[in-house]
Formats: sequence, C-alpha cells, structure tokens
Amino acid sequence: MKTHGRLRERLRKENDPAARRAILNEMTEVMVRVQIVGSVLFAKQSLELDQKAAKVKSATAKVNKAIDSVKDLRELLDTISSFLALVDEVIDLAKLAML
Repeated sequence: MKTHGRLRERLRKENDPAARRAILNEMTEVMVRVQIVGSVLFAKQSLELDQKAAKVKSATAKVNKAIDSVKDLRELLDTISSFLALVDEVIDLAKLAML
C-alpha cells in the first residue's frame, strides 16, 4: 500500500495528462495485486477457520458431556477452559480474515 500512496502523491504533482493516465494505470495494477493477495490469504484463512470450527463442534460435545456428568469439577473446568481457548483461536482467525 506504500507504493500506492507514493503513486498517489506523484499523481497529485503531475500535470501532464498522459503521465497522469500512466500513473493511474500503475495504481490500478498495484491494487489488483493487493486484492489477489488478499483473496489468497482469505481463502487460506477460510480453510483454517472451517477446520477450527469443526474442532469447536467436536469440543462442544465434550463440554456438554462434561456438564451432564459433573462428577469431577476439575475435569469440567479443564474441559471448558480448553473449549474456550479453542473458541478464542477461531475468533482470532476470523478477525484476521476481516482485515
């Protein structure tokens, strides 16, 4: 994005119409590449998010089972703590996907 910003500054200073068009074309090319990289990163993060979501679903069953059999409070707390850590990972990954 720094390159795009430098091109924008150059565009503001340029008076020649042909040079301005050339700079605008380069700005467009830079943005296209930024969008491509963003798409690739999002696809990768989406796959990771799907994988983490599946783990959350599996962990939810463990939490429900632990709640149903509250024989051992320490086991329940450990299970819920692990579950919440996994949910935090999913939230963090989702936040990255929104950047």
